Amino acid sequence: VVYRATRLPYWFGHHGQLKHRIGTAAQAAAAEVGLRADISVDPADTIHSDRWYDFLASGRAIVGCESGSSALDPRGEIQAAIRRLLAERPDLTFEDVSARLPAGWDSYRFYAIGPRHLEAVLTRTCQVLVEGDYDGLLKPNVHFLPVRRDLANLADALAVTRDHAAVDRMTQR
Repeated sequence: VVYRATRLPYWFGHHGQLKHRIGTAAQAAAAEVGLRADISVDPADTIHSDRWYDFLASGRAIVGCESGSSALDPRGEIQAAIRRLLAERPDLTFEDVSARLPAGWDSYRFYAIGPRHLEAVLTRTCQVLVEGDYDGLLKPNVHFLPVRRDLANLADALAVTRDHAAVDRMTQR
């Protein structure tokens, strides 16, 4: 199982947090089902240029979610408020910060299929993705193995990737 992500600032909302949380959860879930994993959310482990395609192709599966954000902050007010909160209390979790912000600040769905999804298609790397629309292009159990937003079934989805024939059929589609 392969994956790279960055811990996005809190002002990207809960969806931005999902991008690194799925990586952290996948590391543990892969070990639970006996799969090797090359997963990192450390910026030092970023993979650049054509090496990215080699990295994707080195894995049987990649985890992920839709690209995008769940927050709208056209004037930077949310970002400024988050920066102030974290300056006072750098130990605050995303949930702590979110609870101190105006209701609804994080209720948007600016989600879309992203380049990573298409790169995984190109390299025939099985996608284990958080449930979503994926612009209607990728369908669950046809083009990707679906994972609930709470990630509770992540280990079960990763276990399916042990079935090489099933993975091959999915990546062919």
